[in-house]
Amino acid sequence: MLQTNNNAPGDPGPGGGGAGGEARPSPTSILHRLAGNGLAIVPCEPGGKAPLARLVPRGLDDATTDWATIEGWLHDAPGGNWAVRTGPVETGPWAGRHLAVLDIDDAQVAAAVLGRTKVQELTTITRTPRPGLHIWALSRQPAYTGKVLAPDGSPLGDLKGTAQDGGPGGYALVYGQTEEGRYDFHWGPGPLLVGDAVAWFEELLEVAGIQASIGRDAPPQEGRTAGEGVIPQGRRNVTLASIAGYLRARGLDGEAIYAALQVVNVKRCRPPLPNDEVRHIAFGMDRYPPRPNLPAIGERAPHATGCNRYAGLV
Repeated sequence: MLQTNNNAPGDPGPGGGGAGGEARPSPTSILHRLAGNGLAIVPCEPGGKAPLARLVPRGLDDATTDWATIEGWLHDAPGGNWAVRTGPVETGPWAGRHLAVLDIDDAQVAAAVLGRTKVQELTTITRTPRPGLHIWALSRQPAYTGKVLAPDGSPLGDLKGTAQDGGPGGYALVYGQTEEGRYDFHWGPGPLLVGDAVAWFEELLEVAGIQASIGRDAPPQEGRTAGEGVIPQGRRNVTLASIAGYLRARGLDGEAIYAALQVVNVKRCRPPLPNDEVRHIAFGMDRYPPRPNLPAIGERAPHATGCNRYAGLV
């Protein structure tokens, strides 16, 4: 079962930001909260993303949770940008976990995730320029740094996580500004604890109507035909909902989605769902806007392997 209410404990101080008209938190408050929970801080170039070499000559290896050191950095680089190191957490209440940050560069994908899921109620996020989105998770198993790819192979962003050798695999800005705009950090309920961050991120994107792969080659654009692959009891509803979201994102209306789902239901679901449930799934997608930059639907229905782990995401 996908975890949706098991957030990381620990909160040593204020900071983190919020929605609406809340004041933007200071870098001191954000960094104090993160370092106090065992997340290593990386000072970055003012107006840029590169680690600030005069303070961290060894880059990510010089990232630290030591507050005295971080206070010194704040004094020495008052206009700097600030990042958190991803990968294994070595100290604090989250020691043994792996921090993974899904970095979505595509503005329409970011809007779909924010508009179609409850991600802001589930975990820590950062709104980035373009506008993009960073989504946080604390994974029990390593989530290796890699690309996020659309079905046609085009990049949607990347996963900042653990390196293949098991060490730190990247960093993500939490405070600052580049020429593209500023980074707004929202602590929310804190980073979500999950067993497998890659699987959770992919499910989150799928619920938002986005088909993508993380850290692997892109999935085939059209996948298998609607007649392939049995959908067993317990997976029928979420699988049809996933297919419906895929079709809606590509511009199909409720009637067209309903027609497609009826075929999948009869040919693949064992046993088929009642027709009124299929209709409810199909027409329920009308409330979501399509995503016009996705590839147009071909003659075959997309293949989706559903699993009963979407509770709390929508």
